[in-house]
Amino acid sequence: MHLGPISLHKRLEDFHHRIECYSKDAPDFINDDYGNFLNNNGWTRSQIRSFRGIHDIKPGHGVFDWPLEESLYPDTYIGNQAIQLIDSDEMDKKKK
Repeated sequence: MHLGPISLHKRLEDFHHRIECYSKDAPDFINDDYGNFLNNNGWTRSQIRSFRGIHDIKPGHGVFDWPLEESLYPDTYIGNQAIQLIDSDEMDKKKK
């Protein structure tokens, strides 16, 4: 299983399943699983980037209050996706 940006690993055939999640600050044109998840829940990364302005946080410094529900945070999203994948039998089927 590969969790994260593709740039960290170029050989996709090495993985049974990929969950792409670039950062919460990624540009809107990035089409990854997390961005689709945000869109399906009524949010965009542009809106999330605007939260930095509340505290005058500069790009690249990703520490700011998260005003949304915890399930929308990137780390929580990745963890929940991994748990769902582990709980499913998809990984077991691919081992055979």
